[in-house]
Amino acid sequence: MLQGGRSQNERWKMDRTHSKIVAEAIISEARRAGVVLWVEGGKLKYRAPEGAMTAELKGAIKQHREEVMDRLSKDKKIEPNPEDRWLPFPLTDIQSSYLLGRGVHVEGGGVACHAYCEIPVDEANLMQLQLAFAKTVERHDALRTAFDESGYQQVSPFESVTVPSVLSGCGEAHGRGDLRALMSHTIHDNRIPPLMSVGLSSDGGGPIVHVSVDFLVADWSGITRIIDDLISYYKGQKPSLRVPEVTFRDYVLAAQSYDEGDKAKKDKEYWDGRLADFSEACSAPLLDGKWGSRFTRLHFELSESEWLSLESLARSLSVSASAVILAAYSRVIAEWSEFSESPIVVTLFDRLPLHEDVPLIVGDFTSTGLVVVSQDGSLRSVAASAFSGLVAILSHRSYSGVRVMRGVTQKYGVNSRRFPFVFTSAVSRER
Repeated sequence: MLQGGRSQNERWKMDRTHSKIVAEAIISEARRAGVVLWVEGGKLKYRAPEGAMTAELKGAIKQHREEVMDRLSKDKKIEPNPEDRWLPFPLTDIQSSYLLGRGVHVEGGGVACHAYCEIPVDEANLMQLQLAFAKTVERHDALRTAFDESGYQQVSPFESVTVPSVLSGCGEAHGRGDLRALMSHTIHDNRIPPLMSVGLSSDGGGPIVHVSVDFLVADWSGITRIIDDLISYYKGQKPSLRVPEVTFRDYVLAAQSYDEGDKAKKDKEYWDGRLADFSEACSAPLLDGKWGSRFTRLHFELSESEWLSLESLARSLSVSASAVILAAYSRVIAEWSEFSESPIVVTLFDRLPLHEDVPLIVGDFTSTGLVVVSQDGSLRSVAASAFSGLVAILSHRSYSGVRVMRGVTQKYGVNSRRFPFVFTSAVSRER
C-alpha cells in the first residue's frame, strides 16, 4: 500500500494522463523490488529474482508498456566514450575483493574465483578451436583486461594481447583427466590478459572443450556469453548477440556517479546502522584445522516433483524458493558453527539500467549483501527471517556487502572477522 491507503495500481491509474510520471513510478517500484527492465529489439524485457515480480507490478507494466518502454529508451545515463577505451578505470568492489582473496597472506586465500566448464562438441579440431579462441578474445574487451592490485583495470587492443595456445589432451590416454586437474583450479595472472584458458580432449565419450575463465573478467551471465561465443566460432557460426554500443568501462564510470546520489547515502546509513548484526565471528570446524586451497564440487539434483513440492512449500510460507533454500543453508551452518546466527554473504547480479545495451555488456556486475538468519522458532519463522534479509539486500543494494564487511572490520577489528559462508541462488526462471 502507498500514500493515502491507495494500492499501487490505483495510484498509477490516477496518474495515467501523465505518462512520464506513470512510467517513472513503475520503473522505480520495479527497481526497489530488484526487477531489471530494459528494451531490446523493440520489446520490453525483464529479469527478476524469485517472487519479486508480483502480479500487481506485472499488471501495471503490461498496462503501461508503451510509456515504460519510451521512458527506458530515453533513460540513457551512459554516453559511449570510445576515445578513452584504453585508459585505466577503477575496479568494482567485488573485483577488489577477488584480487585480495588471491593473496597467500590472506587466511583462506591463495585461490582464484573462477569458472571451469566442459562442453561436449562433435569433433576435435585444435586449429579451429585456436582460431575460435582468438576471435572470442578479439570480440570481448573483458578478455583483454588486466587487473592491478592498486585499484584499477585496463583494456588493451587485440593487437597487444597474446592469445594462449589451446591445451591439448587429444591422443593422450588420460588427456581429459590431466586437463581437468590442470585447469579446474587455475590461477590466471591478473596482470596478463586474457584471464582465460581453453583445452581440448578426445579420449572416451567424444571430444570435450575445456574452459577456465576468471570471475575478475565477468559474472556468470558474462562467462556464459563468452563460452557461447567460443563454441559458435568453433562451429563456424556467428555469435547470436550483437556487440553493445557502450563498454564495461563506460558503465563502471557512470555507475560510480550514480552511486553518489541520495539513494546510496541512505543505503550506507542503513547498513552502518546494522554493523553490530554482523559482528559475531564465524567459527566452524575445519578439516585438518586449517583452510585449504582446493575446492570440491558437490552435486545434488531435485526431481521435477520434488522441486514443485519445494515451490509449494515456499508459497505456503509466503516466501520465495530462494528464501527456503537460504533458511535450510543457514540451519546447517548453525548446526556446525560455534554461533547460532552467522553472517552469510549473498551474491546478486546488479546491472543498473543506465543504457539499453547494459544487458549485452560482458563484465563483472556481481554485487553482494549480508544477511543473518534468525534460528529461533519454526521453519516458517526461519524462512521469514531469510526472506526479509534478502528483501533488505535488494532494497539497499547500492551499498555493497563488500563495503559493509569493511565497515565491520574497521569497527570491530581484523581478528576473527571472517565471512566464509556464501549463498548464490539462480533458481528464478527466465521470464
